[in-house]
This record gives sequence, structure tokens and C-alpha cells, in this order.
Amino acid sequence: MNPNFVLNLDDSQDYQNFQSYETSQFFANPNQFPITENVQTSQNTGKNPRGDKWDVDEDIALMSAYCIVSEDERRGKNQKKTSIWAQVKELYDANQAENPRKIGNRNIAQMKGRYKRLNESAGKWVGVYREAYRKRRSGMSMKDVENEAHKLYETSGSKFNDTIVFNEVMCKHRKRDLLVEGAISCFREEYLRSPNRDDLARLLHVGEERGFPGMVGSIDCMHWEWKNCPTAWAGQYAGRSGKTTIILEAVASYDLWIWHAFFGTPGSCNDINVLQRSPLFDDVLAGRAPKVSYTVNDRENNMAYYLTDGIYPSWAAFVKSISSPQLRKHKLFAEHQEAARKDVERAFGVLQARFAFLHRPCLVWDKDMMGKIMIACIIIHNMIVEDERHTYLHYYDPSEFITTEDEESFEYSTQRIGDLSRYMTNRAQVRNREAHNALKNDLI
Repeated sequence: MNPNFVLNLDDSQDYQNFQSYETSQFFANPNQFPITENVQTSQNTGKNPRGDKWDVDEDIALMSAYCIVSEDERRGKNQKKTSIWAQVKELYDANQAENPRKIGNRNIAQMKGRYKRLNESAGKWVGVYREAYRKRRSGMSMKDVENEAHKLYETSGSKFNDTIVFNEVMCKHRKRDLLVEGAISCFREEYLRSPNRDDLARLLHVGEERGFPGMVGSIDCMHWEWKNCPTAWAGQYAGRSGKTTIILEAVASYDLWIWHAFFGTPGSCNDINVLQRSPLFDDVLAGRAPKVSYTVNDRENNMAYYLTDGIYPSWAAFVKSISSPQLRKHKLFAEHQEAARKDVERAFGVLQARFAFLHRPCLVWDKDMMGKIMIACIIIHNMIVEDERHTYLHYYDPSEFITTEDEESFEYSTQRIGDLSRYMTNRAQVRNREAHNALKNDLI
């Protein structure tokens, strides 16, 4: 059973100087998450319930009160932070009145500080547990997975000492759907799809008007800094700047619509490493992509291409600029290619400007959750692009560029490759260096 930690009961307005919404995926479904043994107590185990230290019973009372308030459908987080914490204190005081020997009096400031620490600790624990579960080996029990999670947690120099409150409260409250989950499940098929026949016709028409017949977009990569990357992975995720990052590969068109997004490659990789892992050409290689046809310099071509920078390989599916051009026509081509290729750079800039969360270092402990956040932001970005652009319904004639063929060839399949020889032929065409050089010379 694979635990799925996507729950969030945090109030991002409670700490103006602390981005708690980035580290608050600590709630889990008890049917999905194996309860850890209560061999440890909460970090503070002092017997004096009214001392400065928090006891386990106080932690349970605090988190239970916060869960109840945050899950109230009638009120929930549609209140001011002062109102929410006033209700939390009211519930806590009621519990304290019933158990005065176990639960001490606390003010709201103490509750906020304690909640912040528990939230950070549990958020980190969920992230390392998911990673340990993902890397489990054959024969490992759930106890072994838990031990591996504790080892990962301890790489940051501390131990997870809140197992009791985690088991008693955080694992038992119902799921709280996140915005990212809803955006991905409801809108991904429409707003993060591969270009269909009409889309390709429009992109090819615009590409021809811009002087690049057959161009359907530009491709590049962007790094997102991962501030809370586990210490054990720091070398693997260290980018060129020395900071830990995760790479996003994206394809964007002239209107900044992002057609392809591949996120999750460690920051130590370059663009070629990302391309080798990317599913960018899966539909083309399997023969599921629509066939295209266009003419450059009186030469007919049947493979669309992307504009790239110099690091990408010389494939038929890529058109690169010319480094150190000498001839006038080479300089003119390099100028136009680099200007058109900036579409993807502009898309990255607009994406980060719209979502400041992506511009700052990410405080999330879980890499999978980072991927979901990135995809959700791209989906919302494409929604905005569709709403604002004025050329969406302008002229395009699918029959001008798209070669008609049976509808069966456009059906998506998740099965293994049906025709290996066809797959290898398509792969050779995509990576054909001679075709790349011929197309580039025709464009020049």
C-alpha cells in the first residue's frame, strides 16, 4: 500500500513571516499510512504540565483543536487569523478544564509557536517517509521502511520525536483536498495537452508567418531551487550555482502557452540529460502524433521542429542558432532564430512573475508535491493565456498543413510498443543529423 500524503490543514495567514503553506503536507489517511510505534514521546516530555515545555497531552489537545477548527465547513479558513486562533484556544481550554493535571494553560502566542514547530517537523517526516517507501526493496517490512525514513530525517541533524501526536491526531483527520490536486485532475487534459490537429495547424501557420515554416515552439529548461532538499541528496541536486535545484523542461509557443512540461530531473543534469529522460517525443516515436507537411525553399518536409539553444543535439526535430556567424545571411538567421526562441524564456519569466512561489526557493520537503505544484501553476498559467490572447480563433486551416489519415492512428495507448521497427524508424528520423543540416540550410 502506497501512502499518499496530500493533506493540508494549515493556515498560511497565521505566520506572515513564515511560508507555512509550503511545509504543511503532514496529514495522511490512516488507511494509507502505517502508524509508527509510540516508542518516543513528543519532543518535550516534562511532567509539569504548566511549565514552559509542552507535554504530549498538550500537543494532542492543540493539534486536535486546530484540526477541528480548520475542517469546519461553515467557518474553516474564511475567517481572520485572530478568529481562527480564538476558536482553537477555546477548544484547547475546554480540553484543559477536563484534564487540568495533564494539560496546562497556554496563550495564543505559545500555541502558534508550538503549532509552527509541529507543522514543520511533521511535514518533513511525511516527505522522508514517502521517499523511503518509494525506494523500498524487496523483503522490507513497513517497520524497515519506517527505520529508513528515520535515517533520512536524521541527515538534517535532528530526530523525529513527535510520533505520538502524529499518530493520535495528524493521521486520523479526514483528507483536505489541495488546490493543486483539483487543478491537475480537472484541467490537465485540456490545459496541458499535446497539440491536436487544429493546434498544430495554427502553430505551423504562425511559424511560417514568423519566417520559420514547420516550427511549433521553442524548448528550454528552468531550475527551481529546492531549499529543503535532504542533505544526503545535496550532491545529486546541486546545480551550476551550487544550490540544490530541480529542473523543468518546457515547450512554449508564440503566445506563451506551455505545451509540454517535464519536471523532476536533479539540478546536476544538463539540458541533454533532461531530454534523454523526457517523454517529449513519445507520441512521435510511437506513431501517434498527427502527420504534418510544409515546404521550405521548395523542399517538402514532414517533421515539425522546435527552436533550441546551442546545447541541444543536431536532430531533425531541432533548429539551433549559429554560433559566431560571419556571413550576413548567417547573422540574419541567428538574429531571427534567437528572437523567436525567446518565447520559452518569456514563458518562464511570466510563469514566475504570476506565481511568486516558483520564483522563490521552495520550502516543501516532498519532491512529488513540488512537481504537483509546478504542474498546477502551469495549468493555471495556460488558462490565463487562453483568456487573454486574441489570436486564438484567428485564421488557421488544418488541411493546409495536416495530412489526413485514419482516426485509429491518433488513439492513445499505454501498452508496450506495437511495432518496434516503426518505432526505430521514427527514432532515426527524429535524430537525423543530415536532415537537421539540410533544413537549417534551407531556412538560411
